Amino acid sequence: MKAHAGSTITYTRTGREAITLTAWPGKTVYTRVDENGFEIKAESRDYIVLAEDLVLDDVAIQPQMEDQITETVNGITYEYEVYNLDGSSAEWEWADERRNSIRIHAKQIGTR
Repeated sequence: MKAHAGSTITYTRTGREAITLTAWPGKTVYTRVDENGFEIKAESRDYIVLAEDLVLDDVAIQPQMEDQITETVNGITYEYEVYNLDGSSAEWEWADERRNSIRIHAKQIGTR
């Protein structure tokens, strides 16, 4: 699976080592209602990774808010931050029934 359509990303958590792993980019389109009752449509950049690859400092982890992901596409490095979609849902979810892969939701925070 890693050889098919995967992208190389760097996953970082503050105070821990950064790791390089293969991810499959995607997106989630969602709608939420703001405090004034207006519907807001938004899109997250998602990364599907194998759960067994998400290991920092020799410890298996689950994604959490403020973890950082970088991905270089056509010479541009995009920076993302793990976040929850609507303020009430999780920032990640299992991507398959057997819980082998994780779908991480992220928002773009910059480029280099």
